[in-house]
Amino acid sequence: MLSFNGGLIVASKQTERSARYQKKAGWISKSFKMKQDLSEQFKAACDAAGVSQASVITQAMKEFIENHPVK
Repeated sequence: MLSFNGGLIVASKQTERSARYQKKAGWISKSFKMKQDLSEQFKAACDAAGVSQASVITQAMKEFIENHPVK
């Protein structure tokens, strides 16, 4: 949670703890652009399958890496 304090944006203690944990555990955030209709279809398919979008993307990345090893 962020709050506004005299012109400064201040993160809550929990937000700071989460950020430290994510850094220590090796989590990063990836951002990329795609067509909106593809994104909406993907979300709907993941929702229907009862899986998270992140888990599907992660699995696809692992399969791609396995099938295309770096020499």
